Amino acid sequence: MSNPSILWYDFETFGADAKLDSPAQFAAQRTDHNLMPIDSPEIFYCQPLADRMISPDAVAITGITPQHAQQNGVPEYQFAERVHALMAQPNTTTCGYNTIRFDDEVCRHMFWRNMIDPYGREFKNNNARFDLLDVMRLTSALRPEGLYWPKRDDGLPSYKLEQLSVANGIEHTDAHDAMADVRATIALAQKVRRQQEKLWHYVFEFRYKHRAKGFLEQLNGAPFLHASGKVSAEFFGTTVLVPLLTHPTNRNEIICWDARVAPQDCLDASAKDLNEWLYAKSSELPEDVVRPGFKSVHVNKAPMMAPMSLFDEAVSKRIQISETQVRQCVDYFQSHDWQSLVVEVFSQPFEAEDKDPEQDLYGGFISMHDRQLMDKMRALPAEEWSKFELDLGDPRLAAIAVRLRARYFPHTLTQSEQSRWQAYLEQRTSPVELQSLIKQVRQRKKIEPERSAIWQALLDWYQTQLLRVDSPQLSLF
Repeated sequence: MSNPSILWYDFETFGADAKLDSPAQFAAQRTDHNLMPIDSPEIFYCQPLADRMISPDAVAITGITPQHAQQNGVPEYQFAERVHALMAQPNTTTCGYNTIRFDDEVCRHMFWRNMIDPYGREFKNNNARFDLLDVMRLTSALRPEGLYWPKRDDGLPSYKLEQLSVANGIEHTDAHDAMADVRATIALAQKVRRQQEKLWHYVFEFRYKHRAKGFLEQLNGAPFLHASGKVSAEFFGTTVLVPLLTHPTNRNEIICWDARVAPQDCLDASAKDLNEWLYAKSSELPEDVVRPGFKSVHVNKAPMMAPMSLFDEAVSKRIQISETQVRQCVDYFQSHDWQSLVVEVFSQPFEAEDKDPEQDLYGGFISMHDRQLMDKMRALPAEEWSKFELDLGDPRLAAIAVRLRARYFPHTLTQSEQSRWQAYLEQRTSPVELQSLIKQVRQRKKIEPERSAIWQALLDWYQTQLLRVDSPQLSLF
């Protein structure tokens, strides 16, 4: 089995929707656990999907035009196989900057729509996931010494990679280039490890689900420190949580209460109201209603946690929560009967949605039979897939298999499948929406003449998409 390593990686994508938008570029560098590079860096491109819109904002940020990715990249199903091979190497921890919330979601959905197991590489063969972003939040709140912490325009701490790297003397001249971001992330991690080695080793263990779960179980209801993007930068992204119970339908989710919210201010409401207030927009909350302090900790997402032994006067002042608040919160939950109410809050039914099968990854786990059949089909020529598609027990996978053939092996489609694919293509790349994008990009070309080449490339791409939609006989591939 391979030696333990960390695969630091980053995607650049053609949009901001991790479920829907396709990757443009992938970069990765493997290191040992001392954060020293091993193996050569990996950088490669992915050809755009014919049935996806490309965001002008994404291209403006990355500078990667669809033509560049088309010319220098490979089809997504081959791109996905290459990424998966790197990540699935035994004893690999995948890590990056905001990877668990974004890049890992890009991975999962890319694997899913290409009939690759979306989860196995995350935990099989002693593999794991980690993310430096919440490490930075926790470090800034608990042990900020030895690093420089830049501020946003509003005076609050900034956790943007490019700002943190520059503030700490790390070269990052090509921000939003995947390889530049990978190198900056590794260098930032090296600084954290060097300045706060004990904290680094402590939280690095939480990449394993059983370690994170064990930490919470040992608390036996006692409070703990937690860093998350769901906590305001005003508090250095860190708060004190009181663990309550395991989510009634998701065993990887531990329901907690944020000690900065007084439970007596809202827990006398009904479960239905609490559920609505928890997920409502701030503008939609009724007047004088306090948003419930429920927070979820996901043990399978490398949560950033620390014991209250690190909660001293300096930390209390920094994250703006007092020892008295914490004690009163703990006392409330110890002296009140709240269990049945909390279970009911998190058992409220959600309205069913008609979801596209490629975006419905979380609509249910696939069976072992289907996983084995997926592997078998991908090992065969696409001409033989249709023999097995009806044997897939999950209807989402049967639809995905047909789309895979439509994108990359159109000669295998029946006349009925060709008609359904064309209807889907017209829906996904609407001529009305394409015309709107063309109008928008033409305007940006006038405003930003120095980027004329990028905007012209996008205009050419959108015009080509219009032709593809209007002329089914043209090759889409």
